[in-house]
Amino acid sequence: MNSRRVLIVDADADTAEVMAYILSLRYVVRTAPTRAAAIDVLSDFNADVVIAEYFMADIPFSDFVDVIRSCESPPNIILSSAIIGGEAVAASFQLAFLSKPFYPNRVLTTVARSMISIPIPYVCEVAL
Repeated sequence: MNSRRVLIVDADADTAEVMAYILSLRYVVRTAPTRAAAIDVLSDFNADVVIAEYFMADIPFSDFVDVIRSCESPPNIILSSAIIGGEAVAASFQLAFLSKPFYPNRVLTTVARSMISIPIPYVCEVAL
């Protein structure tokens, strides 16, 4: 396992757990059940990639993306969703897309591609 870090933001605990298991074979992984919790986690967990479910109730997705991108050296963000047309939504934010249901190899490949050209280390200090 290397020292690269992934934060999974998903309200579905089972989905987050499965994805975390898959990624933990290669990365240091943390999970957060809400976007607000993810922002708290980022204060002390310097994620290289954030995988974020599109439909969550707490903070609008666009606001969450803005907060993440306001970090000094922001992590790459992968939009995760089962919505039809999810690729177009991800493209509108200039994000990678991971469709649900997902296959383990697809998760690993999408995250590996998102790791390319990320400056390390970085500090993310944000507040809503």
